[in-house]
Amino acid sequence: MRGYSEYSLQELQQACADIDRESFPEKYQEICDELERRQAQSSQPIEQELDSTYEKPIQKKPFVSIPNDQVIELNQWFKRVTSVLTIGGAFLGITHMLSTLPNISGLFTYAIYAFFVVIYVLGIMAAVRLFEKSTVGVIKDNLIFWAIQIPLFMSPFIGYQLTNGAFLNIFVSSQTGLNVVPMLGSIFQFSIFQFQQPWAIGINPVAILVSAYFYRVLKAADKRYSQ
Repeated sequence: MRGYSEYSLQELQQACADIDRESFPEKYQEICDELERRQAQSSQPIEQELDSTYEKPIQKKPFVSIPNDQVIELNQWFKRVTSVLTIGGAFLGITHMLSTLPNISGLFTYAIYAFFVVIYVLGIMAAVRLFEKSTVGVIKDNLIFWAIQIPLFMSPFIGYQLTNGAFLNIFVSSQTGLNVVPMLGSIFQFSIFQFQQPWAIGINPVAILVSAYFYRVLKAADKRYSQ
């Protein structure tokens, strides 16, 4: 049986609170003596010692613990179709931007175009790498690219939409009500303080399904890796 000198400070304080002082006066005194000895040895009060002893830094749990270079088997047809849609849609989006470039003006508009060009290029790179080898890192990149295509939001103050490859936008507009728009290609929009812009909010179910598949594959592989 452990002596009180082997107890942690928290265990000593708990024992002091729980013990029947009248039935076990000697043990109670031993606990008090040990607590006094601990306090005398410390340069700080017992409460501060307890906090510093048991305070642990909060560590953020990673999305998946499996290494990024670990290869995960994907459905071959799914990989082919999503990669082709991503690459084709991104090239169409870049081509459209280049064709309309002479008609735009303003530093902000150029910055928006540059931002979406970077997004399209990153999407193409992710799709090409997925063709070559479906590692955890590559699947994460493709998951992010498809996940940012899920929301659609427009308002007179700020608006955002990015759909690429194949999409089925379902949204509600303050002008036209419920809308369902299936399409192959690419659409990008980002606006700030466009007061003529109607309110609209919606989702892209195709992007949800693709993102969900990538997410499920990553989580399943991570579970097998942890076992």
